[in-house]
Amino acid sequence: MSEAIVFGRNQASVVAVEEHLRHCASSFVPPLDSRVEIGAYAKKLFDRAACFEAYVAHALVGLVGVYLNDSA
Repeated sequence: MSEAIVFGRNQASVVAVEEHLRHCASSFVPPLDSRVEIGAYAKKLFDRAACFEAYVAHALVGLVGVYLNDSA
């Protein structure tokens, strides 16, 4: 049986976010690390975004960061 997916919000540490982004950077077109410095981007997401996360066996496997700063 496969592990269950567990969802969370703003639970991942900045280190976990950075590791996840580094792991999946090549899946972006163009690759994420060709457009941003991943450590700085992970910190920006951690500090300023609402992050919705998916975990399998306590490992971060999915992340959606949403900036919710436009009140209009």
